[in-house]
Amino acid sequence: MRSHWRLIELYSMQAFVCLLCCIVGCNVFREDPRHINLVAEHYLALAEAAVEAAPVIEAQAPTGSLGKARKLEDLSPDDLQPIALVDVLAIALQYSDVIRNNAQFLSPSNPILTAPQTVPSVFDPAIADDSVNNGVRGTDAAKSDFDPRFSTSLIWSKDELVQNNLFLSGGLAPGNVLVEDGAQYRSRLDQSLLTGGNIALVQDWNYSSNNQPNRLFTSAYTGSLGAEFRQPLLAGAGREFISVAGPPDRGNRGPYAVDQGLIIARINRKISELDFEREVQQFVLDVIQAYWDLDLAHREYIAVRNVERSLRDTTIEVQSKFNAGLAGSADEAQAEDAQFAAEARTQETLSGLLVAEMRLRRLMGLPAQYEKVLHPVDLGPPPEGGWNALDSYTIALSERVELRQQKRQIESLCYQLEAAKSLTKPRLDAVAGYRLNGFGDKLISDDQDDGITTDGFGSAYGTMLRSDQTSWNLGFEYTVPLWLRAERAQVRQYELRLAKARAVLVNQELEINHEIAAAVQDLERFSTVFQTNLKREAAARRRLAATSAEFEAGRLTVDLLLRSEISLADAEIATQRSRAEYAKLLAALRYREGLLLTEMGITLRDPYQNLTQTSLGSIRRPLSGQPASNTDPQVDQTDSLPPLEIPPAPGFSETMP
Repeated sequence: MRSHWRLIELYSMQAFVCLLCCIVGCNVFREDPRHINLVAEHYLALAEAAVEAAPVIEAQAPTGSLGKARKLEDLSPDDLQPIALVDVLAIALQYSDVIRNNAQFLSPSNPILTAPQTVPSVFDPAIADDSVNNGVRGTDAAKSDFDPRFSTSLIWSKDELVQNNLFLSGGLAPGNVLVEDGAQYRSRLDQSLLTGGNIALVQDWNYSSNNQPNRLFTSAYTGSLGAEFRQPLLAGAGREFISVAGPPDRGNRGPYAVDQGLIIARINRKISELDFEREVQQFVLDVIQAYWDLDLAHREYIAVRNVERSLRDTTIEVQSKFNAGLAGSADEAQAEDAQFAAEARTQETLSGLLVAEMRLRRLMGLPAQYEKVLHPVDLGPPPEGGWNALDSYTIALSERVELRQQKRQIESLCYQLEAAKSLTKPRLDAVAGYRLNGFGDKLISDDQDDGITTDGFGSAYGTMLRSDQTSWNLGFEYTVPLWLRAERAQVRQYELRLAKARAVLVNQELEINHEIAAAVQDLERFSTVFQTNLKREAAARRRLAATSAEFEAGRLTVDLLLRSEISLADAEIATQRSRAEYAKLLAALRYREGLLLTEMGITLRDPYQNLTQTSLGSIRRPLSGQPASNTDPQVDQTDSLPPLEIPPAPGFSETMP
């Protein structure tokens, strides 16, 4: 009867505990603002205090004479700083640790200000190569899979427990307390193999000391020293798979990832290098086009300034005739109107020149304003026709960075597809192990005699080294997910991704074909237009000479003379614009061919070495005093142009907090 009451009491207590847990659990998981975690609130207060003040990070940037805007006054030769294209490129490469984009200047979405983490820089290849993220692992992260992994543990314990059974207490009478002291030591050294296998050295020791009377020794050490080996035979086996996917047992990574190996890491490194090269090519193209835009702005300014002076002289002459009664008031007003229009046009052209110079300075990494205005001295290539689009297209197929990048992507997908096919096989591993077991009263002792047995268990290590007690295992482990649904889906996905990548490559080649055709067509157009504009300019000069003579003779009104002077300025500007556009299009064609850096003699720096040197690369400088387009790029420069004052670039240590 007493046992029944004890059962009822036990079951009632269990039911009460379950009911209490349900009530408390519902209240705990219910969202209630009155429930406050004081520890979490304290940690939150510490975090808010840490980020409350704005961070103090000093960044040194070049400073110049930035002040009031330049006045729209005539530029004298003393206001100009002659500079060649090769010098512009050399300075731009030196001061461009972060690559700027000309099209993003003054844009509200300028990534340098709105998304600085996406801005290309000289550090990007090294950052990508040191990545540890899955799918974009760098070289060192992939190599780390083959680094030996050592783990060890040492745990002490003590246990006191009342014994209730004579047969299970080791000789202690029921009611006595079993007092046991213990320690467990375990060390393991694992090494992954390129074949997909794993080899390990394992040592473990267990120390036990208690008051059981039936023991041989009151305290004893038991342990082993052994080796373990595992080798996949089907799924995940072989050097080809491991080089692409990495070792099959990587702990924190997914079981189906096949893009973690050394080969994929090296391909990713090549792709990041090509990304860097593509950004530098675009940057160099922006610099070259900004240089020719500034050159055109200077020449346009000269043309409109000359026509302004010519119209001023004409206005003075008309006013003298008006005072002498030889011209009417309409002629005087028309001359003044043309003069003021030309003056306003000169001011607008000068303003555009200063903006173009500011854009070039920005790309060069120089201050926005300085004492002198940059003045291009290169003549540029002479516009000529006869371009062969097929030759340029053939070069582009092997040199364009985008095609080389896509081919690397296809190469990576091919490797990953073969690795994914390996995972559609069952997992069959060969396993083996061998151990030397040890037992003794002491862990280490010079005397093997334990005083009790004839075998001598005085030293556990000594017993182990005698190799009297060994164990081994040998066999196979077989695992297969029924239907292999996920593995086959992964193969289908890589087949589709590979098919898409190949289709994209075909369309990229077609797109480049159209780009080359359009570039060559534009070159032919501007070479023809340039020749036509030269003829137009010559005709405008003859027209001005004829109308000036007729006006002096009094046989023409001032209207035709003014039109002739303006027409000559327009013809000169049209000639210079077609010449500048031709130079820009020629650089664009080299860019479309993928030869822009080679043509300009630019060598990219090693993005993985000397990160304290933040330049993009170097350029072979031509002989000074000659246009860069008409010189041998292999000849070293002895600079004879006036020196360009450049503020010192901030050092790497100075730009970091």
